[in-house]
Amino acid sequence: MIFPIVRVVGPNTIGASLQGDCKGAAGRASVRPAHHLPLSKVRTVNRLLVPLRFLISPIFIAAINLLILFPMVLSIIDVAKSVFRHVDTHEPVTITSTVALIMIGWGVALEERDVIRKFFGVSGRPDEARQAHIDKVCHDFGVAQLVLGLFAEIAVAMISLPDRIINTASYEYPLLAISLTLIAIAAVFQVRHIFVLLLGMWRPVPAAS
Repeated sequence: MIFPIVRVVGPNTIGASLQGDCKGAAGRASVRPAHHLPLSKVRTVNRLLVPLRFLISPIFIAAINLLILFPMVLSIIDVAKSVFRHVDTHEPVTITSTVALIMIGWGVALEERDVIRKFFGVSGRPDEARQAHIDKVCHDFGVAQLVLGLFAEIAVAMISLPDRIINTASYEYPLLAISLTLIAIAAVFQVRHIFVLLLGMWRPVPAAS
């Protein structure tokens, strides 16, 4: 009779086997690509974004600034008339709140120009110094728009609260005036940003401090 040969495996052998399997798995994991998308797909995405690169150009940003400036100025004039005449505050609050929200959204987009530029794949080019300077300018003016828009929105939001929460019946017009003043300051910054962007296209890039 032939008996099968049974190999007795001890705990040391099992531990060594498991350790070898772990090392093999770690080795296989280390050779995986760092990004989730293959390089070919990343390049395809970058090519698809090429037509949108004009969105971060100084001329386009200046054009959007000018486009937003028109409702800002018209709103300042309209709401100022309402404040002086002490008319119903419902419409002035709606106008001021809408303009403030536009300022907040545009301010966020401006301050993140460098992130958007990297997403579009236009970083690290020969004109990187100029683009980095534009990024800084847009970041500074974007923060200004964002902060002024936030406080303008806070001022008019207090008017919208019910009187049982906070009674602003006798402070509606001063709050509107505060919000209007902040929007007017933002409009001045908007005009300055337009000139800085357009003039910066021909001026030399200032040296980094």
